[in-house]
Amino acid sequence: MDQQQSNPIPTAPMAPQLSSSVDNRRTLAIISYLSLLVIVPLIIAKDDVFVKFHAKQGLVLVIFEMIPWAFSILLTQFYFIMPFSLYLSIVGILGFVNTGLYIVVIAFIIVGIMNARNGKQNELPLIGGFAKIFTF
Repeated sequence: MDQQQSNPIPTAPMAPQLSSSVDNRRTLAIISYLSLLVIVPLIIAKDDVFVKFHAKQGLVLVIFEMIPWAFSILLTQFYFIMPFSLYLSIVGILGFVNTGLYIVVIAFIIVGIMNARNGKQNELPLIGGFAKIFTF
């Protein structure tokens, strides 16, 4: 009679599981960098220092995102008072500047999300220091 030996399946050591509280904090911190969704962490976790730090960074980023948009809106208001060729020149230059700023914004979003995911409280380059203005 043949006996079948059951060989245990070797398993890799499991990665330590993060608590759901840490996962929720990191998720809220990541959401802080997704434009106007910055409001969600400010409402849900207003007492959490980690989430509040990233929400302030995200709020600075939202304001920085709105600068090119505001310039574009402002420029359209002057369309009727400036010569058409000057308007086209300004629109072309502003288009390049806006594209560059949006690329920088995307880079800042990636940096912020990576910091939040790794549990770090590093300020965003160049604009992160402005978050100290917010006192909530």
